[in-house]
Amino acid sequence: MDTSSEIMSLTIKFGAKSIALSLPASSKVSDMMLQLQTATDVLPRVQKLIFKGKVLTPDLTLKNAQLTNGSKIMLMAAAGFQSQFPVRSSSPIKRKSSPPKRSTPFKQIPVKSTGFDESRLKAWKQTGVVSLRDSGLQEVPITVWDLQSAVRVMDVGGNCLSAFPSNVKSLTNIQRLRLSGNQLKSDSISWQSFLLLSRLAVLAIDHNLLSTIPPEIGLLTSLRCLSVSHNKLTSVPSDIGNLVSLETLDLSYNCLEEVPSSLGSCTKISEINLTRNRLKSIPASWSQISFLKANLLSYAPVFLW
Repeated sequence: MDTSSEIMSLTIKFGAKSIALSLPASSKVSDMMLQLQTATDVLPRVQKLIFKGKVLTPDLTLKNAQLTNGSKIMLMAAAGFQSQFPVRSSSPIKRKSSPPKRSTPFKQIPVKSTGFDESRLKAWKQTGVVSLRDSGLQEVPITVWDLQSAVRVMDVGGNCLSAFPSNVKSLTNIQRLRLSGNQLKSDSISWQSFLLLSRLAVLAIDHNLLSTIPPEIGLLTSLRCLSVSHNKLTSVPSDIGNLVSLETLDLSYNCLEEVPSSLGSCTKISEINLTRNRLKSIPASWSQISFLKANLLSYAPVFLW
């Protein structure tokens, strides 16, 4: 029986939106992309249509793509659909397309561990906000750890830190921690100490030298925003699926070829950035993420989808 003239009813999921399309089975994926452009304003060249974990190529017919009547397909917008990864105005994490600028770091004098006057220490204790960004630090001053539970927010981004010690466990009330733009490697961070930070909601370790993320990351169940962009990550542990409170995840500018299907368990996540990686497919389990609004991918110049 010739099924080429059969009309297929398809459902396309684009974030929280579901789009119903009807096309002949002999139509090509490129035809579907044109219809989706009308419905979403997303150009075909930046569309990625994913069915059962595989990206559909434009030259395939719907039949050859193994689509059937009632099939559900996920639409993702590649880089170029939006100028930058969307960030809520209340989010402390700001994505950058280039490493943080440092004002002549080699001429900066590292801050001494006891080099703060009493008024500054008093302000930190009263506000709970410790800001040491772009201070030429080679290590976190001892006086910071002495503040203990008074610290709610800590920003040591844009420095020259090559290690982040276990002293962080003394900051038992910290909610936001920014380590961006340093020289941190995977084995130079005391990850075990992070497990005592039960209120940590925002963690930014972008623009560093991380090659891996340890399984312990999955135990930070209060985490809402995680940014590890602009590193050297080649894999992400499946334990990341245990981050039940996660809302924003930035894995852009790394060396990832795959992402764990366990991310489908992060049902509260609404923003994922995967631009500039080497991904070949997206897990079908991501269709379970009902709040997902923004997914950014980009074409890798060497690796084909």
